[in-house]
Amino acid sequence: MMVAPMAIRWIVRLVPALLAGVVLCAQTPTPAQTPTPTPTPTPTPAPTQTSRPKPTPAQTPAPQQTPVFRTSTTVVPVTVTVTDQRGNPITDLEQSDFTVYENKVKREIVNFFPQAFMPQSAGAGNVDGIGPHTRRTFVFVLAGGLFQNVFNALDRTIAFIRTGLEPEDAVGLMAYDRSTPLTTDHEAVVRVLERYKTNYDRLYNNLWKATVVTKPALFGTKKPDDPRVLAAQAKVRAEIDALFDGLRPTQPIIELVPGMNRVVPIINNAQLNAVTSGSNGIKLRAGIELLRFVEGERHLVFMSSGGLASDDEEAAKRVARPASDARVIVDMIGNYGFSWGSRKVAELTGGYYSTLDYTDKSLAKIDRKSRFSYLLGYTPLNPELDGRFREVDVKVNRDDVVVRFGLGYYARPEPEPPDPTALKELLLRARVETALSDAAFATDIPLGVTAILLPRMGIQSEVRVELKIDASRMGWSADAGTRTARVELRAFCADAKEAILGEFSERLDFEANEESYAQWLQNGIRRAIRVPVMGTPKYVKVVVYDYGSDRVGSYTFTFKDKK
Repeated sequence: MMVAPMAIRWIVRLVPALLAGVVLCAQTPTPAQTPTPTPTPTPTPAPTQTSRPKPTPAQTPAPQQTPVFRTSTTVVPVTVTVTDQRGNPITDLEQSDFTVYENKVKREIVNFFPQAFMPQSAGAGNVDGIGPHTRRTFVFVLAGGLFQNVFNALDRTIAFIRTGLEPEDAVGLMAYDRSTPLTTDHEAVVRVLERYKTNYDRLYNNLWKATVVTKPALFGTKKPDDPRVLAAQAKVRAEIDALFDGLRPTQPIIELVPGMNRVVPIINNAQLNAVTSGSNGIKLRAGIELLRFVEGERHLVFMSSGGLASDDEEAAKRVARPASDARVIVDMIGNYGFSWGSRKVAELTGGYYSTLDYTDKSLAKIDRKSRFSYLLGYTPLNPELDGRFREVDVKVNRDDVVVRFGLGYYARPEPEPPDPTALKELLLRARVETALSDAAFATDIPLGVTAILLPRMGIQSEVRVELKIDASRMGWSADAGTRTARVELRAFCADAKEAILGEFSERLDFEANEESYAQWLQNGIRRAIRVPVMGTPKYVKVVVYDYGSDRVGSYTFTFKDKK
């Protein structure tokens, strides 16, 4: 069986600071207020399955006081949960039971804090200046698929939100192309889920129909600007917006920056369809960024009928690195077959994975394991902020237990919330990376690609790539008879094992009078580039992102084997 080339195993340097994470969770000490390890607290019992009174709705949860390491040296915090095989927290471990490694080198543990989850409504207070674990945030990502069907996954999720959460637990939703604000108004979230459950299948089908009629390759017969098409698309968008009544303002997930509460309209239906049906990678990264600056324990609960398709560990790490760096726990819940990629992401972020339990059972296990943890502080291998990712490993001296923790952190200064001016760059990188890691072609902008391996000059060769871009699918601006557009071009060459041999990138600004513009629409825009390579290429993948239309095109060229 032939495997589709250029799948998720592309290993490239595309993940920007905005997506990959930029936090070093370490502090230069202040001599005062040096805490001493606290006695092991008694864990709060898991909630019973009865209705709880809800507090007055609050759109912005109040921050909690978080334990702060103040020692004579820089330290790195790592949160560890330890459970038995049934998911019940192990609460009697001592500092001597833990061993921490950074990049496989054993490190010294200098701080140790057992932390029981103690809701503020239960009278949580400070012990020796250390704030107990009082805040949890759950963002439920509805990633597409048959959630309800025979498994009643949405009904079970609604029941958990109503009866399984504490009043102070903040909740958010990511569905279609939207992300809601975080809120403690659980009933508002439930109302959105009830509408989603009732309307998802119909809206998804209508969304597809409103798009496919413009695709000649799929027997579409209408032009994208046909008034009937625009009306159908506008109707679907309006109905999707109506689902979120009571949880506004929403944010487009592909332009997600924490702290921004505004609605940016969908540019076109193709974008909405892509985010709704196929961009799980964008949803994951948007969820991580949504939770990055939230206080307390942060769970991104990713619900999908199929899970992540890739079985590549490096692909899983590309999700786990920014999640762990942001101290976001990714929990993966599926209701169909096994997904290695989903399980690996959950494992590398300290999360929970299941396709065997009913949704309410999975959520109850996530709730139980979040009620007790150990906060460790250790000395880093290198105190310098060199920007590199450092992998963390934790061993526990106890048999037959499950140990969960994040993959590691980036050795970088803690960031400020991203500036809104970086939105387009964030969108660009996310879209290009998604197109690059997908074995299928992105067809929003049709591309034609041919490549020739030029004769070797010294130790390095070059690949000449001839590119044709369908200009009719680009977003052009018009001003005084001049048409302008901007695209981002990426090209990558890889060998037969899909290892990167060379890459090329440039930003292209096009300007044309009406005559040249008409020719481009008819014949396409041609561009020739040269990609330096070290080795013998098998594949060339080209990705084009158009700023004006927010569309992506990709194409993979395969060199024929020499006979």
